[in-house]
Amino acid sequence: MTTIDEAKRCPKCGNAGEESGNHRGPRGSRVYTFICKNETCRWFDTGWLVQVKPDGTIPEREPGEKEFPAMPDFDVNKERTEEAIKRQVEQETK
Repeated sequence: MTTIDEAKRCPKCGNAGEESGNHRGPRGSRVYTFICKNETCRWFDTGWLVQVKPDGTIPEREPGEKEFPAMPDFDVNKERTEEAIKRQVEQETK
């Protein structure tokens, strides 16, 4: 079982995050937002959520299938993109 002290640690650097707020979650739970304040961490100023059930327990997150699968690759035509940007700049500067 995860404790709140463990859950508020940054997933990247492991330092304790700073609570930046909380709100009521599903079925009477509370959802807390923590932000990493370690300036040397890749997640500096990045937040994560921790859900605490009404009984004070924190659900274990089990890795599973991603809820939002990756977007398919699109064939981007660089010349068409540059031409569209050029037209947009011309229209905005007239």
